[in-house]
Amino acid sequence: MDQFTKKNITEKIICITDVTKVHMYLVLGTDRAALIDTGTGAGDLWGYVRAITSLPLTVILTHGHCDHAGGAALFEEVYLPDEDMELVKIHASMNRKIEYIGFSGGADFPINMICGERDKPYLSLTDGMEFDLGGITLKALRLAGHTKGMTCILFKEDRIMLMGDACNPATFLWDEESLTTTEYLRNLEGFRRWDHMYDRVLLSHGDELFCKKEIIEGAIEVCNEIIAGKDDKIPFRFMDYQGLRMAKAIDPLTMQRIDNGLGNIVYNIKKIS
Repeated sequence: MDQFTKKNITEKIICITDVTKVHMYLVLGTDRAALIDTGTGAGDLWGYVRAITSLPLTVILTHGHCDHAGGAALFEEVYLPDEDMELVKIHASMNRKIEYIGFSGGADFPINMICGERDKPYLSLTDGMEFDLGGITLKALRLAGHTKGMTCILFKEDRIMLMGDACNPATFLWDEESLTTTEYLRNLEGFRRWDHMYDRVLLSHGDELFCKKEIIEGAIEVCNEIIAGKDDKIPFRFMDYQGLRMAKAIDPLTMQRIDNGLGNIVYNIKKIS
């Protein structure tokens, strides 16, 4: 079983994917490297990254869920949004990682190859923080909704925005750490101020790594429909969670919206306003 696969996005950006199909991004500057997210902790991600680069390494976690922070214990310098510091204690626990890996296609993955829990403190990833790697600069931009600390990463020189789980073709907006649809809408509208700084959007899940930047406008439209009660309200199942709805109907073969629109939201019917 291959622990990881990789794909070059640009000369400086490499997408690394683990056995659950979650994507991480290794960014290579002339002076330093940065790893954005650490997957589920399935496999020796540290060894995989070190086989690619020996540059001094900074790890940036976009949020505290187990499929993004699960491998954080393997690294020394790890940044995490302050708002997700408590969340990560639950989500990066060994039990949660094993449960998620099994649910997401890694049922046969050896438990002894899943990294343990982090015992070192996280560094604070604040909104607007920049990381100069030499020739490429990363800027952390908060877009709370999926979690309270959910952060996008702007690749400034390449004009690429890693939105990851913050805004994607099926944004999850339903667990207790998520904001309401109304709060998320307000943050999406505020995120428009960065529109002039990027041309493409990177994702953290799915077969397609890129999507159109207009997905922000699509998500705003979907939020307004949910709030007005005019969305499709498709029942949605994820593990054992109840009361979930997908706002827009999709083609089960392509997983794309039937109306060909951009963006979709899976929400909790009790967390709209």
